[in-house]
Formats: sequence, C-alpha cells, structure tokens
Amino acid sequence: MGQQTIPLARYILLISIGNFIEYYDFFVVGVAAALVWPLLFYPPGNPAVAYAAAIATFGAIYFSRPIGALIFGHFGDKIGRKTLLIWTLILTGIGMAGLALAPTYAAIGIMASILILIFRLIQGLGLGGEYGGAVTILTEFVAESKRRGFYTSWLQSTIPGGVLLAILALFLVTAYTTPAEFMNIGWRILIGAVL
Repeated sequence: MGQQTIPLARYILLISIGNFIEYYDFFVVGVAAALVWPLLFYPPGNPAVAYAAAIATFGAIYFSRPIGALIFGHFGDKIGRKTLLIWTLILTGIGMAGLALAPTYAAIGIMASILILIFRLIQGLGLGGEYGGAVTILTEFVAESKRRGFYTSWLQSTIPGGVLLAILALFLVTAYTTPAEFMNIGWRILIGAVL
C-alpha cells in the first residue's frame, strides 16, 4: 500500500490542478466581469448595456465548454488523454493571459469587447476538455481499485479550494490597492496570478 499510495497521491494532485485553477478563475473572472469589465471594455454612455454585455461575455464559456469537451473527448480516445490534457491547460492559460492583458475600449475601441469574448471562448474550450479528460485519466488509473469512487472524488473536492484561494487573493489585492489601482491592474493580477 505504501508503495502505491505515493504515486497515487501525486497523480491525484497533478490531475486536480486544472480543476483547482478552473474554479479559482471562475470566481475571479466573475468578480472582474461584474465590477470592472463594464467600465473598461465597452462603449461609455449606457451602463446597463455594458453590464449586460460583460455578464454575457462571462457566460460565453458555457457555450464553448461543451464544444471543448466534445473535441477533446473525441481526440483523447484517438491521440491520448495525457497529451490532450496538457493542451487543454495551455488553451486555458492562453484564455487567462489574454483576459489579463487585454487592452481597454479607450485604447482600441470595440476590438476590446471582441477580444475578451474571444479569450473567454478559448478558455471555455480548454476548460471543457480539461475536466472530462482529468476525470477519465484518473478513473482509468484507479480502475482496479475498490476505492475508485473515493479517489476520483478528490478531483471534485478541489472546487472549494479554488474558490477559497480566489476569495483570499481578492481580499489581499483589494486590501493593498486603491479602487483606481484595482480597476487598472489589480484585477489583471488576480486573473494572471495562477499562470
């Protein structure tokens, strides 16, 4: 048992990282979409429309996530799940980096709104493939165990950890920045921090 426990624990930890990052990101991007995006990425003058567009952009991930799950699930069977799991994390990272570095409406106009939507859709493709791939890899790894349900449940237990880290990070960034600093750079640090 001792010999198998160490690799299994390490395996579970590595497989769970993507899910942990996903829920950290979900919370942080939700805060940014509600507080910052309407003011930075949409035309001024109609706050209600800007807010609705920001929330719709935040929710666009629910459109691209199932597509990512289908694509990466299909090719995971053909090419290999571990290789594609790495690609899902790369796609998610590209989406997160794009959101963190996106220029504002004042800098590039309506392209700012389009860019954050594109980066959010890219992120959704990666996240859709990541969770399904991670669950499948872990299930296959522990298939012979009588405790496979317990071992695969660890992947789901990373959700509160990601949310708690996001709350802590948000608390620290807002405690050490002014509202103007948070609007300019603080939210970008929160999104880019896990990269």
